[in-house]
Amino acid sequence: MVDALLHLGRIAEEAGGTLEMDIAAALQTLILARTDNSITLPLELLQSKTRTELAQIMRAAMDLLQIPQQQIGFRQIAAILNLILENNDHKTLQLPAGLIVERTSTLLIFRRQDSSRLETESAPPLPPAAISLPGRTNLAPGYICFDPPDGEKPISAVDTQLLDGTAEILDSFRKTKKNCEEILDYDTIREPLLLRTWQAGDRFWPLGAAGDKTLGDFFTDVKIPAALRRRIPLLCDQTGILWVLGLRIAHRARITPQTTRILRLTSLQSGEPAGM
Repeated sequence: MVDALLHLGRIAEEAGGTLEMDIAAALQTLILARTDNSITLPLELLQSKTRTELAQIMRAAMDLLQIPQQQIGFRQIAAILNLILENNDHKTLQLPAGLIVERTSTLLIFRRQDSSRLETESAPPLPPAAISLPGRTNLAPGYICFDPPDGEKPISAVDTQLLDGTAEILDSFRKTKKNCEEILDYDTIREPLLLRTWQAGDRFWPLGAAGDKTLGDFFTDVKIPAALRRRIPLLCDQTGILWVLGLRIAHRARITPQTTRILRLTSLQSGEPAGM
């Protein structure tokens, strides 16, 4: 009898170990990005899992981040599952044990407390690009543009065109405009143009705002996850930021009744043709 119980115990222990290995392996196939302090997962694939599978994957993610799980109970796991499964774009949970779980329109990001600032400051910048005017400029891999309701999408190039500032052009653009394209008053721009990522001390005056602000404060205002901020392109001239791609243009470059020349900018995904 004792031998039988010991045998059953060994079987259960081996089964439990196999289950843990399967969940850990499943998590590894889901991870899009990993640092010492964060794990980024695809939201759509998570939403295809059962609640039981999700709970196990969440536990495995916390293990990878060395989050002490004695403080993470049923209520906290349920809150994470609701964050994944409900329609809540760009929402953040502050949980015990220093755990932050952040949802964007396409991602779920786990990170340890205070890691977002360190990662944002230490993340290596993507290579800048001198923008051809007019023409198409190819970009290094890694840049993204926000395009609701699809969320962030990778971009591979920027297309620029110079147009007359006619009423017909403005009307046509406003009817067909997408989030990852813009028009600027060309005569407000001081060439050359450069596309780059966030640098310490960056400030600009977003269109519609009362005045200028730090780019970090702007990202916070529009709820951009810290893990993505170093991947958003900034179109700059000799004065400063003209366009935070997919989010806002600078107040100084806005189209006015006095505009006579327009710079049209379109960010493109790989293989996507330029616009008109």
